[in-house]
Amino acid sequence: MSIVSEEKNTYLRLVLAEVENKFNRGKSNSWVNRDFHDLSFEVLQETDTRLSADTLKRIFGKLKTADGYYPQEATLMALIKYSGYQPKQPINEERQRGLNRKIASLIFIPVLVGILIGSVILFSQDNTLHAFQFEYVNKQGTAPFTASFHYDVSQLNDDTLWLNFGDNTGHPLPRNENLINHYYRYPGLFNTELYYGKKKIDSAEVYVGSEDWIVLANRWHDETRYYPVSLPVANKGGYLHATARDLVDMGMDTVGIIMTQYCNFKNFGIDGSNFRMRCVLKNAIYKPPVRCNGVHIEIQETSGKIFQTFNKPGCERWNYIQYGEKIMEGDHNDLSAFAYDLSEWSEVVITVQGKSAEITLNGNRLYQLTFNNPIGYINGLRFLYYGFGAVKSVELEDLRTCEMYQESFN
Repeated sequence: MSIVSEEKNTYLRLVLAEVENKFNRGKSNSWVNRDFHDLSFEVLQETDTRLSADTLKRIFGKLKTADGYYPQEATLMALIKYSGYQPKQPINEERQRGLNRKIASLIFIPVLVGILIGSVILFSQDNTLHAFQFEYVNKQGTAPFTASFHYDVSQLNDDTLWLNFGDNTGHPLPRNENLINHYYRYPGLFNTELYYGKKKIDSAEVYVGSEDWIVLANRWHDETRYYPVSLPVANKGGYLHATARDLVDMGMDTVGIIMTQYCNFKNFGIDGSNFRMRCVLKNAIYKPPVRCNGVHIEIQETSGKIFQTFNKPGCERWNYIQYGEKIMEGDHNDLSAFAYDLSEWSEVVITVQGKSAEITLNGNRLYQLTFNNPIGYINGLRFLYYGFGAVKSVELEDLRTCEMYQESFN
């Protein structure tokens, strides 16, 4: 039986109180099942971390747990990030420094972590000048990929350097080590950040590509393991579709909510400021545990990204779009234009010209918007589903050079 210190329990209670305040549905002891599902979706939308309703029930004491139960670090990180909790205890400076170090050893604070090249000069809390070295050994590879970083923080007098690897995970830099390795489970462009205490020092990007289309599945509340589905298995003769039977045959437990994604990360040679993407896809079939199982389309570019969601009518609150620096969420924006079921084959077209974007569905224009920052060249595509969706074809066209990428999975 593990024993959880009173200090950790006190910290957890403070975090949960902030979660209650933000969620704004009264005290958690009066919440019902629907509230925990709604909170689960809110945490996902704001932190990109999936916490199941059952996990939240255990944390808030609605489900029986073993003595000494304490949430995992990644779970606590997500709740802190969602709530915006900051310690407010009015204690003396010496005790505050000690408490900060203890808290840092117990959890990963969401604004921690990252990466820096070369040498950096910093001041610690006692204004003593310190120097440390940090550099990456490799920042680009093919999934699955292990990135390695060399560092020397032996001159610092406390453990206040943290790495955020850009994939919802982070780690402190132990003073007695000089190498840290991180395993990236899936393709993407990851913005890694280096923090000294709560101050971000610098950031850099790690790019994890793929040799071809990759099909991956994971359980909704568990990002520690991704199951790769081979292309011959996922290709159903003209479209990619990982089924529940495919995953069971691989030994995956498909009870509960399963996430599937189809991605290809490479340099497509297409200018993200002047392009058109056409894709034919369909959503997963309805599953009672996932009433708002949407379709998520991601176009990764060298200087930004496009993220487009479609949710069923009635679920538009959970829609989310990002075009460059412009982000719109369904809680404070009318995104009902993207309230579509998509359970049948549908054609989505996204056209970007300069700093304007247009989205059409089955030939009907749904939405137009503008953004400010250029987003570079396209180097990644991802289609993500709650359940077992499918992709039939993908086409990218550079509107200036007429360069084309086409894939019909035949």
